[in-house]
Amino acid sequence: MPSDQALGDKGNLTPSTPTMNVSMLSATALTQRGMVVGTFQYMAPDVLQGKEADARSDFFSFGCMLYEMITRRRAFEGKSQLSVMTAILEKDPEPVIATQPTTPVALDHAVRICLEKHPEDRFQNAHDLRLQLAWIAGIGSQAGTPAAITRTGKGWKSMVAAMLALIAVALAPAALWFRKEPVQHVMQSTLLAPEGTRFAPLYRNGPPALSPDGTRMVFVASCDGKSTLWMRPLDKLDAVELPGTEGAYFPFWSPDGRSLGFFANGKLWRSDASGGSRVAICHAPEARGASWGQGNQILFDGDASTMTRVAAEGGTLVPVTQTAFSAQVSVSDRWPYFLPDGNHFFYLHSPTGSGNDYNEIRFASIDGTINKVLLKGRYYTAQYASGWLLVGRSGTLVAQRLDPASGKLSGEGVQVADNLQVDDNTGSSVFSVSQNGVLVYLHGSGKGSMHHVWLDATGKKLAQASEPGVYGATRVSPDGTKFASQVYDQSGVISISIWDLTGGTRARVSSGRLTDTPVWSPDGGTLYYAYTPNENPAQIYVSPVDGCVRSGS
Repeated sequence: MPSDQALGDKGNLTPSTPTMNVSMLSATALTQRGMVVGTFQYMAPDVLQGKEADARSDFFSFGCMLYEMITRRRAFEGKSQLSVMTAILEKDPEPVIATQPTTPVALDHAVRICLEKHPEDRFQNAHDLRLQLAWIAGIGSQAGTPAAITRTGKGWKSMVAAMLALIAVALAPAALWFRKEPVQHVMQSTLLAPEGTRFAPLYRNGPPALSPDGTRMVFVASCDGKSTLWMRPLDKLDAVELPGTEGAYFPFWSPDGRSLGFFANGKLWRSDASGGSRVAICHAPEARGASWGQGNQILFDGDASTMTRVAAEGGTLVPVTQTAFSAQVSVSDRWPYFLPDGNHFFYLHSPTGSGNDYNEIRFASIDGTINKVLLKGRYYTAQYASGWLLVGRSGTLVAQRLDPASGKLSGEGVQVADNLQVDDNTGSSVFSVSQNGVLVYLHGSGKGSMHHVWLDATGKKLAQASEPGVYGATRVSPDGTKFASQVYDQSGVISISIWDLTGGTRARVSSGRLTDTPVWSPDGGTLYYAYTPNENPAQIYVSPVDGCVRSGS
């Protein structure tokens, strides 16, 4: 209710006040939650109680009007607003036939149904009320003796006909006004790995993948060192292991949700979504994601460098991007995602094939005519759903409006989730989204999911030798007391560091944009590596291990 101050300039309302209108309210009071606005004498009990109005509320108001037209008195009266509201909430009006004995019994019954206190006891739609009034008008005196009791002298048929017209004119707009808009309910749930298994590490196996209709999820889980694909309907509690998927990783769906694609044993495969025999499509020795588009084309990165497409049935491999990995250039195109038209797609263009500040999310076409940068920075994998680009950025999941035909972004990015698990080793993030708005993602704080572990000859873990991070090629010294490894930083710079396993120390040997695999001398006193300064032809460098001083050769 508005405050006394808000109404002070207009005087107090009385039961005879026609309608509380906007001019009676202050600007701040107009939008207060739970406010009652309208003519009290015609308000349904549910509206006065602050419940959401619908068509059944309008039928109560219509019943009040019909009662007043017949009896020439209001159905609910009182000396104050409070007494009127109390009457509506607690009292039943005197029957119509008590005031107008010649009223058709059927009409009196229809009015009483309209004035029921509970919405479920009233007419549920305008069609039912119209049929009732049409029946009363049609049977005439059989419903009661027609009498010219209205002020205009018209009979029951004329009055009921007017009521029928009033339903079409008054109730239909009111029903539109109070029509409930669909309410979007956000439901959150935690998904656990099947009993006896664990979700396989992201670095090699990839994130879970939602089916196009958002009803199923496929993921990699491992048990006793064996990894397979598992299917989980989101309306069920249990996941099912898919036969014929041993060693599978980076799963993805066909557009119709009937088939799955995945990588295993250096190849790209497809199988029925329920599992069974798998069919090899092509070689893919170093996979970094795939996407299955309309037109039965699969877009994938099978060698950690160039984006390639192939028919789902197999056939000729067609390069889509021109990036190629070499000793001089370490740029990688990976993590493709087809847009619904089957022609355009996103992918991650990375100078080091990892998470770094120079990454680019690109928008391209499979015919190669379009290839442009959408976003640049510390971005990871990107997907699309219902007009939104969703992308991992640092440790968050961000959504931004996108025109899928032109690849044009608009508006500001909106944070959908924080603490998103990403993998700096491969430049990927753990989330999947369907076109109907279902989102699955993994919480996590670690950006680098790789670390070095020291094992004995039986494979037993002795110790963790390095902190979590992003590492490349690693070589152990001939005497087994040290190891050297490539280290990637956030800006894409690759350095070489040496860890002393006996003393627990770490020393940086070199740092550069592109520093290649380290190699130990036979006596373990010298380290060799290739370094490409300013992306010129590579040079071999020699560094004494004890002083870690770099010299060219």
